[in-house]
Amino acid sequence: THNDHLRETGLLSGEAEADAQIFQQIVKLASFRERPNNVDNYAGNFYQLSSGTNSSFISGHSITAWSAAAVIAAEYPSPWKQVAIYSGATATSLTRVLAEKHFPTDVLLGSIAGWMIGHYVVRAHHHFPIYRRHGSQPPL
Repeated sequence: THNDHLRETGLLSGEAEADAQIFQQIVKLASFRERPNNVDNYAGNFYQLSSGTNSSFISGHSITAWSAAAVIAAEYPSPWKQVAIYSGATATSLTRVLAEKHFPTDVLLGSIAGWMIGHYVVRAHHHFPIYRRHGSQPPL
């Protein structure tokens, strides 16, 4: 459709998600946290080699959802759009806890990391001219 803004949003979202996946894999391999549904008393101990690459900390779904949501919300700053975007990311995060795939801290820290990665990508690589016309910077 030759929509430069939409294309840039897609590219920035993809970059943020790729960065988020790299980050979360490093954290998972460094923490080896047990998943809630794999332990008897929901202890969630760290450095359990039995968890292997299926570590619970941090939530991959949360970090990915929030990294994309941060980019999309920054590119489309309407309050109603931001409510919808962040509600979707929040719902994704909550389902991970409710399904007993992650502890709340896994999801919370994954969400924070994803939000930070998304905003970093926007600030580092944003080129859409709307901000240049109005003389403002992209939102943090």
